[in-house]
Amino acid sequence: MVARLLELRGRAKEIKAEIGQLLQASAKDKRPLTEVEAESSEKLQAELDLVAATMKAEEKMAAYEREEAPAAAPAAAAPAATPAARSEGPNPWKSFGEFLAAVANVSIKGEIDPRLSSGMQGAASGLNATVPSEGGFLVRQDFSTMLLDKAMTESVLAPDCTPITIGDGFDGIELPYVDETSRATGSRWGGVQVFRRAEADTVTATKPKLGKLEIRLEDMMAVCYLTGRSVQDAAALESIVSAAYASEFAFKIDDEIINGTGAGQCLGLLVSPATVTQTKESGQSANTFVAGNVQQMFARLPGRNLKGAKWYINQEVWPQLFKMNQANMPIFLPGFNLASAPFGTLLGLPIAPNIEQLPGLTTKGDVLLADLRQYLLIKKGGVDAQSSMHVRFLFDEMTYRFIQRINGAPAWKTAITPYKATSNTSISPFVVVENR
Repeated sequence: MVARLLELRGRAKEIKAEIGQLLQASAKDKRPLTEVEAESSEKLQAELDLVAATMKAEEKMAAYEREEAPAAAPAAAAPAATPAARSEGPNPWKSFGEFLAAVANVSIKGEIDPRLSSGMQGAASGLNATVPSEGGFLVRQDFSTMLLDKAMTESVLAPDCTPITIGDGFDGIELPYVDETSRATGSRWGGVQVFRRAEADTVTATKPKLGKLEIRLEDMMAVCYLTGRSVQDAAALESIVSAAYASEFAFKIDDEIINGTGAGQCLGLLVSPATVTQTKESGQSANTFVAGNVQQMFARLPGRNLKGAKWYINQEVWPQLFKMNQANMPIFLPGFNLASAPFGTLLGLPIAPNIEQLPGLTTKGDVLLADLRQYLLIKKGGVDAQSSMHVRFLFDEMTYRFIQRINGAPAWKTAITPYKATSNTSISPFVVVENR
């Protein structure tokens, strides 16, 4: 029954792909479907309806069989749990490694552990590839949470950002923001201005100017290869896969927070118009980061963001900090308080060191002063994990693929000009220094 459902889901995916190709071809040529294409599309739609009806009937039959199964059935042959029991009932797996090994055996040996049927019935229709040859099964919620927790623990930048969970039925978030580029009178809140009664003859009607910040979910993927022998060791399998997923996911999301293009991925701070770039000091030597850079960057940070701000540095910057002082007073203080600033402070703000996603010394972005609470990370659901023995078949390796829907962008659209500035210097929660 399980194998039959997997086969039907695979065919449904193929049909949807064929229909999608027809529609993409017509859209690319900016034309309606041809008569032949329309006829093919109708036939495919009809077949898809039949496949869906067959799947529904098979699922009902499976439910009937579960209800009629003997109450004292052996554990190995226990009936599959319903989707509700899968997410809320007891975990039938001793470990995440045991679950992964069972998934691998679907591809390697064609054996389907009865406990997997609950994962199969909880598979997301139309959102993930459930193909028999790939042995696609969803990860249980508790395993999914474990993977995400490991990834976020290993990440450095992501935990400092503001997380937003997207609910069912939505693929992103839309937030209104004040379209404000200057704090000068008449520009605050995008154009709001208040007058005194004595100025009544000059009062002008004003209103705030609002914009819309949109962030759409995008798939982020991690891939792990394991030998056929390691697949048989559930304990080793769990430790390897968990470490591989957590490490790669953590690295990738931190990298996109800094360097992302915003096209199908996070919008990185080094390309965001919200980030301000401080000029280097007059006469500054090449390959340096000096006290003047620190002071000027500090001055570009809004006062309300000081409490949550940190210095994020590439490890090549450390030698520059150790010799940094002004008028025989240290600007950099080594860490004395393991709880609040274990790696020291610059002008009283904590340092998050060795961010390898930041550029090397003297390149714009080697030091980032930021209040990452002003960076939004949206995510939805848990982790979708699938396996295949075919990708690395010649090497006797099993391939595991993990997908998490996530995206991010700064909450600020642009930097702003302060109210009483004597120059046209803008401020922002994100500050870097130009190339030196």
